[in-house]
Amino acid sequence: MKSAIDAKDVSILAALADPIRLAIVKRLSKVQAGGEYMLVSLGGCFTSHFLAAIRAREAAVTNVRVAVTGTLDGTPERFTAFTMDVSAQCPDPELARTLITMAGRACQVVNTLRQVAPIAITYEGSPIELSEAMAVS
Repeated sequence: MKSAIDAKDVSILAALADPIRLAIVKRLSKVQAGGEYMLVSLGGCFTSHFLAAIRAREAAVTNVRVAVTGTLDGTPERFTAFTMDVSAQCPDPELARTLITMAGRACQVVNTLRQVAPIAITYEGSPIELSEAMAVS
């Protein structure tokens, strides 16, 4: 894995990640930091694993949305907790919960960040525990 960050001047930042050709362009202001990239990384990695699990099982899951938040604290400032609220249309909520659990367990960013900060995952507002046993369809 690799990525490149280009800053042609002090107000625009562009990121390109291979091999998926993900491009992020950010117009910088004097008050912005870069913490939102951590949230995008967490949500993006998790979502790609969730979509892969959906495709692999040809599951009837549509309109996926993952809302990610992070709590900042300390000096120097750092993330101390994360939440991901997953919403999707699925006729089988238990299948959706199983696929979310699988995605959370497989996601490299989740596995890395949870070593230093808790990550709470919910589906339609209900908690998902990554340590729970699950049945795979």
